[in-house]
Amino acid sequence: MTPANWTPYGVELGSRFLLGSAGYPSPQVLGEAIAASGTQVVTVGLKRSLAGAGDNGFVAAIRETLM
Repeated sequence: MTPANWTPYGVELGSRFLLGSAGYPSPQVLGEAIAASGTQVVTVGLKRSLAGAGDNGFVAAIRETLM
């Protein structure tokens, strides 16, 4: 039995797996984890995303891997 797709807010996703972005030692390791997991949703703390240039590349790593 294959689980049905998940459609939150009108966006159809093939995976219900959500990955948190906290705790990864580098943007590269986070990107590798996103790719290996097959997730389509990554959670990001507002403090990290609002820091802008101070995020050490984590937000860019998420965008590059999911796009």
